[in-house]
Amino acid sequence: MDRYRGGRLIMNLQEIAHCPIRDAQRKAPACVDSDTPLIEVVETMRERECDAVAIVDESGVLIGIFSSRDLTNRVDHSNHDWHGVPVFRAMTADPICTKEGDDLTVALGLMQKGSFRHLPHVDAEGRPMTILSVRDILVFVSEHFPKEILNLPPDANYNSSPWGG
Repeated sequence: MDRYRGGRLIMNLQEIAHCPIRDAQRKAPACVDSDTPLIEVVETMRERECDAVAIVDESGVLIGIFSSRDLTNRVDHSNHDWHGVPVFRAMTADPICTKEGDDLTVALGLMQKGSFRHLPHVDAEGRPMTILSVRDILVFVSEHFPKEILNLPPDANYNSSPWGG
C-alpha cells in the first residue's frame, strides 16, 4: 500500500477509503465530565480549537458528545442561565461511534447516514481516541491528492469572507 513518488506517499481512493481511522486522526479529543458547566465546555472548545468534545465518566469511558451543533440547537440562549447548566443536559448521550480497527469507509458511512459532522472513535474499553470530523477526512484526502484537490479551478461564486457563505 505504501508507495512513494518524489518523497510523497501515493495512494488511490480505494486505498484511502480503507485506511484505519487512526491514519486520519489529527489530535486527541477534548474530554470533560458530564457535570461540567456549558460555559466551561464552550471555553474548552475555543481553547482546543475543536467543534466537539467527548463527555466521559469517571473512568474515562465515553458517555456522550457535545458539538457546536448541540450548542446552537439544544441550548436556550434567551438568557445567560445556560452558562451554568451541566453539559449532560445538552449532550448527545450514547453516541454512535467507530471502534479500533474500523476504517474510513465505516466512518464516512455512519456520518452520511446520521448526518453527523463529528464521530467519536473509541478504543476497546470505550475510551475516546479521537473525534473524527468531516474536516479531518478532507485534510487527509487532500494530503494524498494535493495536486488534484488544491489546484481545482476557482469558483467565481466562492465567498472568501472569513465567515464563509
